[in-house]
Amino acid sequence: MNVLEALQEKHDVDLLTVSDPDFTDLNKYYATSVTNINIRLIDGLSAISHRLPKNRFGKLKMAFLESYIINNNLGDKYDLLFSTYNELRVPCKSIQYIHFPYTDRNVHPNADDFSTSIYSAYDWVCDVVGPSLQGNKENTEYLSNSDWTGDKVDKALGVNSRTVYPPVDTSDFDPLDWESRENGFVTVGRISPEKNILRNINIISKLHKRNDDVHYHIIGPKMDRYSSPFSESYCDKVMRKCEKYEFIHHEGEVSRDRLIELISTHKYGLHGMDHEHFGIAVAELIAGGTIPFVPQGGGQQEVVGHCDDVMYDSVDDAVQKIESILRSEEKQKSVQQKLPNIDENFGRSRFQYEIKQITDEVVS
Repeated sequence: MNVLEALQEKHDVDLLTVSDPDFTDLNKYYATSVTNINIRLIDGLSAISHRLPKNRFGKLKMAFLESYIINNNLGDKYDLLFSTYNELRVPCKSIQYIHFPYTDRNVHPNADDFSTSIYSAYDWVCDVVGPSLQGNKENTEYLSNSDWTGDKVDKALGVNSRTVYPPVDTSDFDPLDWESRENGFVTVGRISPEKNILRNINIISKLHKRNDDVHYHIIGPKMDRYSSPFSESYCDKVMRKCEKYEFIHHEGEVSRDRLIELISTHKYGLHGMDHEHFGIAVAELIAGGTIPFVPQGGGQQEVVGHCDDVMYDSVDDAVQKIESILRSEEKQKSVQQKLPNIDENFGRSRFQYEIKQITDEVVS
């Protein structure tokens, strides 16, 4: 939506999509003003493939989309293709915004998890479905959502990508004074294994034993990607753990107003994903005035300005670093000064300006 808003005034833009979007709702949700956009609906196998579960068949869907673009000669009908969801193997001039490269699993932090015959067979099917080409790299501008992701992109595709941080909407944050905030923690994100919510709870429970003034709010929907009917799901484990402690509160999927309220009235944030590609939730925690603690690694290091005081590599390390800040008002002020200005470094106007500049460079 931010890319569309950035380009709609100067360029004639068609949105290639599988469903007719409701721009009224989308503009309201993303705080954008997209109006002057043409819609081109995808049909055939590419449209049908999008009925498959998103989290398990993303690569296959992209393969069908690549074939659709080539079979319909879209490269000849448009001056530029702008992909906002990862790389595409297409022969035309393009800008491709990559959240994480999917064509080379070897660059994934958990690459060993994909070295199975099932994934090999799946990749073979995707290669058969998709075009038998590597794409026009010489005529493509690759953008990544962080320097950390950019390193993975460069290794996977053999290119030099450019980092353009995602747009973080800070307009509705009005942080309370530090002294007026509760001595609690907030996590924002879905309840799923990769978010390490159980580890977060472990960190907070250890802190509570040392300082019973702390409490914890978990904001986000339940989302078990690989749940089994024969065993307790990750979400069930999280819920059972939350019920065990009266100082831990699962808020669930809340309204934007409630999210803003919780972030703006608490002093600290806690993020659990080890290899977050960027970390919009972390940026929002800072924009809302909290001090967020994040795992070392991933693009989230850039979001917190590589501030070592708030980056941890284990439960014990997190507890030690958090406790040292909880006990010292001087450290709290020092860390706040080290954290970056979110609107200046990651804001929406900055993102749209960069998108306009890059697009002008590529199409000229």
